[in-house]
Amino acid sequence: MSDVHLTIDRIGELRRGELSATAARAAIAHLEDCAECREKALRTTEIRQALEMFDEELRGAGSPTRPGGSEDPPYVFAIPLAAAAAIAIIGLAWWFGRPQAVAPTPPRTIRVKPLTEWDRLAADVRRNRTIPMPAVIKELRGELDKLRGEHPDALELDMQPAGAVVASRQPELTWRAAPRERYTVTIECGNAVAAQSRPVAGGSWTPPNPLPRGENCVWALERLGDHTILPPPTEPQPAFRVLDEPALADIQAAEKQRPDDDFLIAVLYGRAGVRKEAEEHLRKYVASHPADDAAKSILHDLKGW
Repeated sequence: MSDVHLTIDRIGELRRGELSATAARAAIAHLEDCAECREKALRTTEIRQALEMFDEELRGAGSPTRPGGSEDPPYVFAIPLAAAAAIAIIGLAWWFGRPQAVAPTPPRTIRVKPLTEWDRLAADVRRNRTIPMPAVIKELRGELDKLRGEHPDALELDMQPAGAVVASRQPELTWRAAPRERYTVTIECGNAVAAQSRPVAGGSWTPPNPLPRGENCVWALERLGDHTILPPPTEPQPAFRVLDEPALADIQAAEKQRPDDDFLIAVLYGRAGVRKEAEEHLRKYVASHPADDAAKSILHDLKGW
């Protein structure tokens, strides 16, 4: 055995049939005796089979000679197709079987999504177990309690909305109508008449045109049987406000991005003073989360506004 190991280039020349007959026999003999080179070429059995086929063809056709009769020409000889295929397989097996360089796996980065203003607001409400009554509710109520105490007719009518923020620009106005009595409804927003009804026989009316957002509105009834104005013009009247655009946009964004998060949507409505919708969403949340005592406490507190 030669002390010189086969190089990868040499094995490649053997695989491609670029060695002379003597060089090919020497390379294969070395592979049979050298474990290190066998590991490079791997399937030595197929190399031996390739050599046997190669020898058979040489015996059948005679050894190639140089012009002039000398053996072992330096030019490339044609290895039989089967032998070339076998050696090609060995070359592929070595290439794909060799240890591959493995790129180091980059460290995994865990991205923590920052809390949004919505999340912080909902967390504060849950921690305190209450949605703080917004200042706009206190502003709208004004002397409403005094009005109800001094004018029983107004109290009995139960005029709604009163001291509230409403989401719709065309809110339904309701009252407790007397039997066979008719009323006209007048709504003023920003010291101007925004809507007025024709005589209404029932106890509800909806303005036909949208009311302005973000403005305080007051409304009154005229009882047509005796032409009494309720409440009297000299006394505080039921007041409400249509939800302003920024608060509405925030709520609509939450409804779009988190349509199933009734707790968050209830908190946003409550923060804006829209108690009706806040209660609706909070009831829905409590119904699907009956073990959430904090939500139950918040709902109870909201009803007490």
